[in-house]
Amino acid sequence: MKRLQKIINLETYLREFFLPELDCGFQYVTTQGSATSKLSRLSGDQVLLARPESRLSLPQGEGVSYMFDTVIFVLDKDLGNARTPEGEEEQFDRLQAKTMAILDRMLADSTEGRCGLLSGMTVDSVSIVPQALLFGSWCGFSMEITLRA
Repeated sequence: MKRLQKIINLETYLREFFLPELDCGFQYVTTQGSATSKLSRLSGDQVLLARPESRLSLPQGEGVSYMFDTVIFVLDKDLGNARTPEGEEEQFDRLQAKTMAILDRMLADSTEGRCGLLSGMTVDSVSIVPQALLFGSWCGFSMEITLRA
């Protein structure tokens, strides 16, 4: 049961994650369909935090470890016909700064012991990818995060 508690704690952490200084909405989602549905009613910068997946690792001669994968999207509506090179650069720069602030917070929460929900978990890997036309008409960044317990 203790191992299951870690995925429950991570789900709680993601569901409650909020940085008011980023001035954007935070949505907890499970599927692409639920993300698209939520975003269809929203505008402005949005952060989508995906329900994590878990997997068991059984390396030869070592103890069991659990890996938890999640994706965080930092998005804004595509500029469409209003797109200019300058506007697109401003939009992606702003969204990238928010992505980095979220990553900084998660790293601090997991490594500095600031968050009991992440106790016993460490960030194993992070991949940040620019995205265009996600969930219908949104662009920005996806951040794939793997945590190990």
